[in-house]
Amino acid sequence: MKDAAHFDIKTGKQTAAPHHPTFLRYYRWPVASWILDAWSVYSGIHLPGTGSLRFCALLSLRDSGAKVAAMATHKEQVLIRYHYQGIEELFDEYADTFEEHLTKGLRYKTPELMKVQIDLALATEALAGTGVKDGDGDEKSSSHRWKRCLDLGCGSGLAGDVYRSEVAYLEGCDISKEMVKICKKKEVYDKAVHNNLMNHLRHQKDDSFDLILSADVVMYLHDNDLTAMIKEVHRVLESGGVLCFSTESLQDASEGETFRRLESERFAHSRKYVLDVAKEHGFECKRVDNVRVRMDDKRPILGDIFVLMKA
Repeated sequence: MKDAAHFDIKTGKQTAAPHHPTFLRYYRWPVASWILDAWSVYSGIHLPGTGSLRFCALLSLRDSGAKVAAMATHKEQVLIRYHYQGIEELFDEYADTFEEHLTKGLRYKTPELMKVQIDLALATEALAGTGVKDGDGDEKSSSHRWKRCLDLGCGSGLAGDVYRSEVAYLEGCDISKEMVKICKKKEVYDKAVHNNLMNHLRHQKDDSFDLILSADVVMYLHDNDLTAMIKEVHRVLESGGVLCFSTESLQDASEGETFRRLESERFAHSRKYVLDVAKEHGFECKRVDNVRVRMDDKRPILGDIFVLMKA
């Protein structure tokens, strides 16, 4: 069997790969594999067992076209991995000045705006006579103390500051360990952990939270990760539970455009796309509103706040 071709991530060109030792063909250590992949991309030097070889799965592809497609897929996976690593490093370095810069410099009030939208959604449901139900079938009101709230991407704890008085149990996770340290010092959360949101969600039990928040996080997620997050949140929320999150608006979306990578390295999402994904995975949209999520160079950055209920 011939070795799969190497796909150079920097040039996008396909080159012949050298013979790989057997032990590298079946290399399965995730951490070590990540390190080898990272060095291969960073240096532009192809290392045996990295880049084009992914747990020997690619070596089992007999069709050369399938191999090239798999190489391209792996290239995208590595670039996505670097995207999230960059976010982690950025917020680790930014942690000490984060809150002051965000709230004073950028006039960020997304957690407060999210709370307003949730209250309005619940009030509308109550007026309509349907009500948003909790896990016991009782109607919630704007004064309801949520039983269990999960804050995805809690950062330094700004959302916790807003919701602490309304929740019996508050848990948060964040990709930045330095942010989590600051969050813990506030002693606002019952539990705050250093973890990316998907890993954290996958470790939660079914129907274990009635409120899940994610403020200023979705704009850092790649397309497939947004879909995966919404799907996993649906599993973790109890029946009648609420998911509230913010996005940056894709105001001038062309036909069929769902999201766009911005110069800021954030992602803007079209409202229709988010609503379609939410509906596909079992959510009803109770409210969505366009608001100013922050300022940037004295320009307002507009975003949508979604209030979704698990159907």
